Amino acid sequence: MGVVSWTIGCARKNKPSVYARTSKRSQWIKDTSCNMGSIADFCNNNPVTPGPCDQDLTINLTTDKYAYETGWTLKDSKNKEVMTRNYLIAFYDNKHTLCLKANECYKWTLRDDENNGICSGKCGSYTFDLNGSEILSGNGKFERKRTEEFCTGGGGSNPVSTPTFAPTSISSSSSSSSSSSSSTTSSTTSTTQFCNDDENFKFRGDENKTCANWVATGDRDNIQRKCRRKSNGYKVMSWCPKTCGQQGLGYCAFLE
Repeated sequence: MGVVSWTIGCARKNKPSVYARTSKRSQWIKDTSCNMGSIADFCNNNPVTPGPCDQDLTINLTTDKYAYETGWTLKDSKNKEVMTRNYLIAFYDNKHTLCLKANECYKWTLRDDENNGICSGKCGSYTFDLNGSEILSGNGKFERKRTEEFCTGGGGSNPVSTPTFAPTSISSSSSSSSSSSSSTTSSTTSTTQFCNDDENFKFRGDENKTCANWVATGDRDNIQRKCRRKSNGYKVMSWCPKTCGQQGLGYCAFLE
């Protein structure tokens, strides 16, 4: 067996195809497949015994005509890579199951190498299910990349919790004030409590731009644009989860 290297036409008379003998590199193929996350039997040389899973996440992604242009990376709040995937098969429904930590926040970056999203031929799409509940969804209409952020809860059936890297307060005297950590928040914090807007939030230090009198004003598209903007290193939807959640954005959107 071999992989075609080059040819003129397809097996034309007196124009034989030239192949690379794959058996010469079979071990490299296996090693590379396993390093990329293959679940083939030959990758089970060092099986990992699964431990208890705090939060179950399922990512479903349908590719477009040029699947090889598409890939994504999931990172936690410490910017540590959790999983990365690239695709090859066009118009294919891919499913990935992950075991995530409780009370943790994650950032998922979807990219397209040709800067035209995943809408060639027909648009692809994606959904995120956390503990059986859909928390995110989207289509392939973007350009170079798209970023989604979400947080897990305290275990069990509670799908989300207070973001460990999200801001909790900001000083009105400085637009570069650091956020206080929410890691000390009890895992029993109610959903209603952590989905409240931050009363101290002021967009980039502007006293007149709070969740209530700035983010929440205007039509749906205008509010969504403001929710996606950043202030002090975090998206506005992290400061104003209730307001942005009412517009279908952020980790409190599923409650609306």
